[in-house]
Amino acid sequence: MKIGIIAYSKTGNTLYVAEKLRDKLISEGKEASVVRLRSETPDLERYEGLVFCSPVNGGAPADPMKSYLATMKSLQGKRVALMATGLFPASMGRKQTLKYMKSVCKDKGAEIVGEGSVGWWSFGREKKIEKLVEDLSSFFL
Repeated sequence: MKIGIIAYSKTGNTLYVAEKLRDKLISEGKEASVVRLRSETPDLERYEGLVFCSPVNGGAPADPMKSYLATMKSLQGKRVALMATGLFPASMGRKQTLKYMKSVCKDKGAEIVGEGSVGWWSFGREKKIEKLVEDLSSFFL
């Protein structure tokens, strides 16, 4: 299965988690790559599965991710997972960000297979990142 991890990352935190997910998927025998929205426009046709990764910006995905989601074509037949990162507790933006991305992807025909988030100021952050990566990778068995 080819999995595209489409990530926007301003500070590198979201990219850090996206790259850990890519490495985990590859270790499980899947073909996975990270496409950073800042420098590339992803060709979604080449992937069977997608993971959209965005930091929180005012309770929504960061503007580059929001713009990309609005303009992308159909996701019909695609298995999609969602990931959000943020500084604060999940109830202060990450949940809303995931809800927004889920709605847009569903409207474009995606099969949403899962979602997750991590707080950058969380106690035990590295363990939470490991758990998030494990959970997200399990959606593409």
